[in-house]
Amino acid sequence: KATSESERQRLLADMRSAGVEPNVVTFTTLIEKAASESERQRLLADMRSAGVEPNVVTFNTLMNKSASLAEVEAYFGRMREAGIRPNHYSLPALIKACPSYDAGRRWLESFQTNRFPINEYAFKALRRHAVRDEQRAEITALEQSILGRQP
Repeated sequence: KATSESERQRLLADMRSAGVEPNVVTFTTLIEKAASESERQRLLADMRSAGVEPNVVTFNTLMNKSASLAEVEAYFGRMREAGIRPNHYSLPALIKACPSYDAGRRWLESFQTNRFPINEYAFKALRRHAVRDEQRAEITALEQSILGRQP
């Protein structure tokens, strides 16, 4: 269990010296454990220099660990530029970073338009904004219309 940046770097070095090349799962796990954005950026750079390309799980991890909506949107943009299709965990990461229900709702509408996956996790994230922004009835009706069931 690599709990510090130096331990994570040592783990990568030990793997390589043992003839084991880190893969996307290795790097994504280390990115998830990273304590700072700068460490995540270094690991992402190491990943690419090792010839390992990030996947949707890597980008979702980066989005979930980001401190601001701008960072989350930047990772989402990089994911799309790489030709990677969002999965059912991408939208909740975007919505959680939004400052309001309306901002989260815009992302939901974008996912609907682009036919990206939407599930109950997105509505759970959006519901937090709806409760705070006093739009409970709207989120319930929206969820029922999209998912076809009561929340």
